[in-house]
Amino acid sequence: GSAGLCSACRGRRMLRRAVEVPVGRRGLQERVGQQHARLDAAEDHELFLLKAESYNREAMVWQLMKICLLSRAGAHQVVLEADRDGMAPIGTYSLETAEDYRTRLEVEGLHVDILPLD
Repeated sequence: GSAGLCSACRGRRMLRRAVEVPVGRRGLQERVGQQHARLDAAEDHELFLLKAESYNREAMVWQLMKICLLSRAGAHQVVLEADRDGMAPIGTYSLETAEDYRTRLEVEGLHVDILPLD
């Protein structure tokens, strides 16, 4: 019946279309492989966290989790490594994503740098 429909949909027939894409298993594998190659080629910049003397470690961990989507353990490791070595890799991203993360992290007071991969 119409019990589960919103008031705008009650009494109307909803048309659902299934679109078939004629791609065999091999064609699908090739397209997926090409997509992965494009993604791999796009991720050609490494984002680094630089040591910050006057910034709370837990706040740094939180910002890395929130902005760069790192796990808590991963973000904590980055912060400890930056504190110990002066800088630590956050991750490898496309230039656009790396610049976005850098801008957002710098707004929060963190020091970040981007280096292209060879």
